[in-house]
Amino acid sequence: MPVMNGPTATKKLRELGCTCFIAGVTGNVLPADVDYFKAHGANTVIAKPLNVDVFESYLATHQQSMLRSKGDLSLQIPGNTPGEANTMTSRGSPKVAPLSPGRGKIATTGGADSPGRGKATNTGGADSPGRGTPAAIVGPDNV
Repeated sequence: MPVMNGPTATKKLRELGCTCFIAGVTGNVLPADVDYFKAHGANTVIAKPLNVDVFESYLATHQQSMLRSKGDLSLQIPGNTPGEANTMTSRGSPKVAPLSPGRGKIATTGGADSPGRGKATNTGGADSPGRGTPAAIVGPDNV
């Protein structure tokens, strides 16, 4: 990111009282890197390269668990009126809309947000040769 890296942005959000779920997306998933991100407030870390299907599945899983843990909350998507199809409730079955038409792959960048790394590197997009394989999801159970 041009102004601040992900861990710094996450730390600032936490300092402002933000309690939302934050998943760091990075190519740096060594145990020390994951600890660094979590020390700055990330709830979990997702490894790049990121596959859209894996990411949507991850969002759907965490969206369901967050709704169950919060009780009877309604999440209104801006611009929708109550009762529309895109309204999600804890009693319903939230759906995650595709991130891009045609279910394309998400491009990856970065590397500067890890401890001891001085400059950003381009790790290639998900459409680069050899990319686009499913991402590993790194969380408290598999770190």
